[in-house]
Amino acid sequence: MTAAQTDQTPQDNHPPRGHGSVLTRLLAELPLFESMDQAIEAAAKHLPEGYEIIITITRHGYGVSLGTPECDEIDLDGGDGMRSDVWDGIMQANGVAC
Repeated sequence: MTAAQTDQTPQDNHPPRGHGSVLTRLLAELPLFESMDQAIEAAAKHLPEGYEIIITITRHGYGVSLGTPECDEIDLDGGDGMRSDVWDGIMQANGVAC
Protein backbone atom coordinates (compact mmCIF):
# COMPACT_ATOMS: atom_id res chain seq x y z
CA MET A 1 0.00 0.00 0.00
CA THR A 2 1.40 3.41 -0.91
CA ALA A 3 1.52 6.42 1.41
CA ALA A 4 -1.20 8.13 -0.64
CA GLN A 5 -3.51 5.15 -0.16
CA THR A 6 -2.75 5.11 3.57
CA ASP A 7 -3.79 8.77 3.91
CA GLN A 8 -7.17 8.01 2.35
CA THR A 9 -8.00 4.96 4.48
CA PRO A 10 -11.30 5.72 6.29
CA GLN A 11 -10.06 4.15 9.56
CA ASP A 12 -7.00 6.40 9.56
CA ASN A 13 -8.25 9.39 11.55
CA HIS A 14 -4.78 10.81 12.13
CA PRO A 15 -2.59 10.95 9.00
CA PRO A 16 1.18 10.91 9.41
CA ARG A 17 2.50 14.28 10.58
CA GLY A 18 4.13 16.45 7.94
CA HIS A 19 3.15 14.17 5.07
CA GLY A 20 3.08 16.13 1.80
CA SER A 21 0.00 14.41 0.43
CA VAL A 22 -2.01 15.57 3.47
CA LEU A 23 -1.45 19.20 2.45
CA THR A 24 -2.29 18.43 -1.17
CA ARG A 25 -5.53 16.66 -0.18
CA LEU A 26 -6.62 19.41 2.21
CA LEU A 27 -5.91 22.20 -0.26
CA ALA A 28 -7.96 20.36 -2.89
CA GLU A 29 -10.89 19.76 -0.54
CA LEU A 30 -10.98 23.02 1.43
CA PRO A 31 -12.13 26.21 -0.26
CA LEU A 32 -11.25 29.60 1.10
CA PHE A 33 -14.02 30.05 3.62
CA GLU A 34 -16.58 32.69 2.69
CA SER A 35 -18.43 32.37 5.98
CA MET A 36 -17.98 31.04 9.50
CA ASP A 37 -20.58 28.39 8.66
CA GLN A 38 -18.25 27.02 5.96
CA ALA A 39 -15.27 27.16 8.33
CA ILE A 40 -17.14 25.25 11.04
CA GLU A 41 -18.40 22.61 8.60
CA ALA A 42 -14.86 22.12 7.25
CA ALA A 43 -13.43 21.78 10.76
CA ALA A 44 -16.07 19.19 11.65
CA LYS A 45 -15.18 17.19 8.55
CA HIS A 46 -11.38 17.50 8.50
CA LEU A 47 -10.23 17.52 12.13
CA PRO A 48 -8.59 14.23 13.12
CA GLU A 49 -10.08 12.28 16.02
CA GLY A 50 -9.34 13.93 19.38
CA TYR A 51 -8.75 17.44 18.03
CA GLU A 52 -11.13 20.35 18.49
CA ILE A 53 -11.34 23.99 17.46
CA ILE A 54 -12.27 26.11 20.46
CA ILE A 55 -13.86 29.53 19.89
CA THR A 56 -14.10 31.72 22.98
CA ILE A 57 -16.15 34.90 22.84
CA THR A 58 -15.94 37.45 25.64
CA ARG A 59 -17.26 40.94 26.13
CA HIS A 60 -14.05 42.46 24.77
CA GLY A 61 -13.15 40.09 21.95
CA TYR A 62 -12.65 36.49 20.96
CA GLY A 63 -10.02 33.80 20.73
CA VAL A 64 -9.58 30.68 18.65
CA SER A 65 -7.47 27.75 19.78
CA LEU A 66 -6.76 24.14 18.85
CA GLY A 67 -7.36 21.44 21.45
CA THR A 68 -5.19 18.35 21.01
CA PRO A 69 -5.68 14.73 22.10
CA GLU A 70 -2.95 15.34 24.71
CA CYS A 71 -5.19 18.07 26.23
CA ASP A 72 -2.90 20.89 25.07
CA GLU A 73 -4.47 24.10 23.84
CA ILE A 74 -2.67 25.98 21.05
CA ASP A 75 -3.55 29.65 20.44
CA LEU A 76 -4.46 30.21 16.78
CA ASP A 77 -4.68 34.00 16.72
CA GLY A 78 -2.90 34.75 13.47
CA GLY A 79 -4.33 38.24 13.23
CA ASP A 80 -6.24 37.58 9.99
CA GLY A 81 -9.63 36.87 11.52
CA MET A 82 -11.59 33.96 12.85
CA ARG A 83 -12.01 32.12 9.51
CA SER A 84 -8.25 32.18 8.99
CA ASP A 85 -7.67 30.92 12.55
CA VAL A 86 -10.01 27.95 11.92
CA TRP A 87 -8.12 27.18 8.67
CA ASP A 88 -4.80 27.25 10.60
CA GLY A 89 -6.25 24.91 13.22
CA ILE A 90 -7.34 22.37 10.60
CA MET A 91 -3.89 22.49 9.01
CA GLN A 92 -2.02 22.13 12.31
CA ALA A 93 -4.23 19.26 13.46
CA ASN A 94 -3.40 17.44 10.22
CA GLY A 95 0.34 17.98 10.70
CA VAL A 96 0.78 20.81 8.22
CA ALA A 97 2.89 23.66 9.59
CA CYS A 98 1.33 27.11 9.20
